[in-house]
Amino acid sequence: MRADYDTVGVLVLYTRGVVGDWVDLVISDLSLDSITGPRILALGRELGARVSDLEIARKKFNRGHAEIPGSSEFTIVRLSNLGGITY
Repeated sequence: MRADYDTVGVLVLYTRGVVGDWVDLVISDLSLDSITGPRILALGRELGARVSDLEIARKKFNRGHAEIPGSSEFTIVRLSNLGGITY
């Protein structure tokens, strides 16, 4: 697993699995649309498809995320990484 903490209020986790790879996009209540939107577009370019086309699951949590200090809620969007980003 490799984590990307570069966007305020957003965490991107790249995970290599046995059967397939996936990316978890964690968006907290601390994220700003003006920063998060471009990060999501960049992630889509990185994965080779629109993020909405790669989404396989989504879950909202009404509590803070341990890796995003100060957050009080967050959503995890799981993306298929069939294109296989190398990391």
